[in-house]
Amino acid sequence: MKFKLIATLFFAATTTLFSCKSNPATQPQTDKSNTTLTPSNDVKMQLINCYIKALNRDTTTITLNVNNDSTVQGKMVWHPYQKDGAVGTLSGKQNEAGELVLLYDYMIEGNKQTETKIMKIEGNNLLLKVGELQDVNNNGNLTFKDVTKAKYTDTLHSYTCPQ
Repeated sequence: MKFKLIATLFFAATTTLFSCKSNPATQPQTDKSNTTLTPSNDVKMQLINCYIKALNRDTTTITLNVNNDSTVQGKMVWHPYQKDGAVGTLSGKQNEAGELVLLYDYMIEGNKQTETKIMKIEGNNLLLKVGELQDVNNNGNLTFKDVTKAKYTDTLHSYTCPQ
């Protein structure tokens, strides 16, 4: 019995190790004489940021990919202590004022829901706009009741993204 368990673990570890190695044949060949890299117009450059807020034992983490064409993708995880949380994706655009206007598509307590999120990056912080939400069409899509009354009152702090 122990042998089967050890053999299975060895096989899993070996498979994982070899699947992580890159195949040199599939790597692009580069000219070593010119080390300056300039992206083509077809390449979307992106800035990847990770943010966290920990209050007591509750945590919220957000990872954002802000592309040079102002599109934004990311992930948000809200994990309250000893309660069901929410995990989902963020997508949207950065507007002219620097605000990230995003749709948060997530699962909470077994139900799919969407919610408008407005955020902005200031220095090493991510500010979240907080205000009264409403479900206008009773379809699980929460939007701000009055966005002009919403305020940036929630702050997440930058941290090094996990690899």
